[in-house]
Amino acid sequence: MPRFILGQSLGEGSMCEVFEAIDQNRAQWGDPWPKVAIKKLLPEFQQNFHARLALAQEFFKARDLIHPGVVRVYDLHEQDNEPILSMELLTGQTLRDYLASQAPLLISRLTVAASIFETLSHIHQKGIVHADIKPGNIFLSKGRTVIFDFNISTVLPSDQQKAASPIQALVNSKSLPGYTMAYASLERLQGAPPTFQDDIFGASLTAYELLTGHHPFSRLSPDQAELKRILPKRPENVSRKRWKYLLAGLSLKPEKRPTAGEIFRILS
Repeated sequence: MPRFILGQSLGEGSMCEVFEAIDQNRAQWGDPWPKVAIKKLLPEFQQNFHARLALAQEFFKARDLIHPGVVRVYDLHEQDNEPILSMELLTGQTLRDYLASQAPLLISRLTVAASIFETLSHIHQKGIVHADIKPGNIFLSKGRTVIFDFNISTVLPSDQQKAASPIQALVNSKSLPGYTMAYASLERLQGAPPTFQDDIFGASLTAYELLTGHHPFSRLSPDQAELKRILPKRPENVSRKRWKYLLAGLSLKPEKRPTAGEIFRILS
């Protein structure tokens, strides 16, 4: 009998799909909440060696990011001869769905924006670049703002570790589905490897969209926005001091972007 009984699909990305599931081990021991989220590869990627490695690497990276603003990853399993991740089952909606519905928030939009950068600061302190920060990868759950989907995230080498792990390097060397055009930095579009500054750009775009209801570059990629000389305007609900930092986060030049911690402190 399989350990996980899959229920409804919760969403699909470029390489994986997430399902609600019952963990029969938890149910057997009387857990009053045996439900989990299960992430598995889409059928076309199930036999892809590098996609399977990427899913395993997502577990190794996310398991150490213990923080209220990061989805909790439980374990890596094999079921029906394929790798799957078991994760915390979040209730609520993605920031993308919220922006589409314009439903009321339990907390202020500025607080949500600040919490995104606070969590991102924690992720960066662990040496991890998420590499795909966007409203669709941020969940609003009972007052929590939760970043998830570390499938294409990257571990940056530390001063003590001069190179990424062999498995991480092998995953990075192959062309797997990557960033989202409307939230990718200019340098990523030009083929540069992921850095913390890429996350700052994606988070700043997301925060601007949250605070104003629209994308600062009309959903154009940064190279198109640069060509059309589109400059975002200061939101009415953001002070000039805060706008200075948020605008810097939206800079097409990575060296001008503040750290996640700096933007968090000014927004909060």
